[in-house]
Amino acid sequence: MRLSVEKTRHASGWRKNAREKFGTERADIVIEETNALYERLCAESSGIPPEKREHMYKNIYPLVALYMTLRRYAGDDALSLARKWFIESVKMQANGLRKYISDNDMAASFPKTFADEMRRTYSCEAGFEIEFITENSFETRFNVYSCLYHDICASMGIPELCRIFCLSDEVCYSELHENLHWSRTQTLAYGSYCDFGIRYKASDTGACGE
Repeated sequence: MRLSVEKTRHASGWRKNAREKFGTERADIVIEETNALYERLCAESSGIPPEKREHMYKNIYPLVALYMTLRRYAGDDALSLARKWFIESVKMQANGLRKYISDNDMAASFPKTFADEMRRTYSCEAGFEIEFITENSFETRFNVYSCLYHDICASMGIPELCRIFCLSDEVCYSELHENLHWSRTQTLAYGSYCDFGIRYKASDTGACGE
């Protein structure tokens, strides 16, 4: 089955973005070339473990293909355009996550849910080295010493792209809920490791998780 970059989670609006920037004809060329590069990258990694492909096919390669194509058509504006279009999608997903947490009264349990998801999806097999520092019902803190996103961007000679992925974490998690407090002081894109923290603090000062 043929892969399509526009069917990935962050790329559904890229053709519209491109048409606003370049006009219809040129935009369609940009998206078709992005898709061709995306297909080639995926084909070249078909033998890689599925845990890594999950990240590469859905998140990493779509942005890599877009950025590398935009460098040919937008020059020095390529990075800012790629960042803008990618983050627009992240903001939409973050809004959906905020609504889900609020509607299902999940704020208090989210740190534990977040930790469980990190262990499942960001495993050693997926190309990550994570050390959990704190993990309880109300708080999760961990350090990331090796990251597939950082490693692929660096290996392809585009380390600047990793900073967009780092920014997407901030956009997604920094304002999830008034009682959830997200923190990070550095990432592999800017420092020696990534440190993540998310903590539930009840509005009532006498409640657990303060």
